[in-house]
Amino acid sequence: MLPERSPNLSSDSDSRLEPVREIQIGAGANPKGEMTQKTVHHRVGIAVLASDMTTEREMRHLMPATIDTYVTRVDHPDGITEEILPHAEKHLESAVRLLRPIRPEVVVWSCTSSGFLKGKSGNAALERRLEDASGATALTPATAIVDSMQATGARRVAVLTPYSHFVNARLEAFLREWDFEVVSMRQMFGERILRDFDLQTTDRKTRFEAYLRGDEPEADLLLISCTGLLTVDVVGQLETRLGKPVLSSNLATAYAIFQYLKEPPVKAIGSRLLSTLAKRPVPLVLERSASKR
Repeated sequence: MLPERSPNLSSDSDSRLEPVREIQIGAGANPKGEMTQKTVHHRVGIAVLASDMTTEREMRHLMPATIDTYVTRVDHPDGITEEILPHAEKHLESAVRLLRPIRPEVVVWSCTSSGFLKGKSGNAALERRLEDASGATALTPATAIVDSMQATGARRVAVLTPYSHFVNARLEAFLREWDFEVVSMRQMFGERILRDFDLQTTDRKTRFEAYLRGDEPEADLLLISCTGLLTVDVVGQLETRLGKPVLSSNLATAYAIFQYLKEPPVKAIGSRLLSTLAKRPVPLVLERSASKR
């Protein structure tokens, strides 16, 4: 779905980041005060679970001034299990239709497991439903994860999740469909499945230590799956400590958005994947066509 790929990122890539200039709204006035340039603005619609407190927070941290995000919420009971996910999907399309008036270029359904639960074909069918409901290009974190992992050149992956054994098995099957080798699949808190609020309010130290335990030395990449898990505040430290790329659902989604819209992140946060995009200048143009890519 994405128009281009980033170069492969090896484990010894330089993680030092070049500064990224943030473009302010209203930049480009001439001495007479007339606007000769304008900041390009893209609209991204995001559907989140009713209990989601993480997606908006991380997207605000990553998105530049050139990308505006608009959120709609999807009703669902607490938790991510094979029994609960179908309930959320029943309400998904009606929530996504609420985004149509803003005419988004991209619509994201910010629930990783909803995309991979029914495999490669099920994820593609879900994105078609989202496109029909929104009138925009659709993206799931499951698709974004595949894109991002392919961009890093990783083939062997260690996976950490807060899911049940059943949901983890479906994630492993999905990754294998895309020819990735899953060298380990671990539950973040063992057999204990936290409620959504408790999961998203886990302190930074506990999260960081749990993420470290999710790695496997022979893996090319550590994948932290679930849009409810905060990672932007620790990903740089994790990559330095582990010596390999670390990918999360929200980082992958952000990467896919940046690739599609051809815009860089406002911060690369120590992520090797995002740093390849952060080195691109933010475009200032006289006009850009609003037509769909």
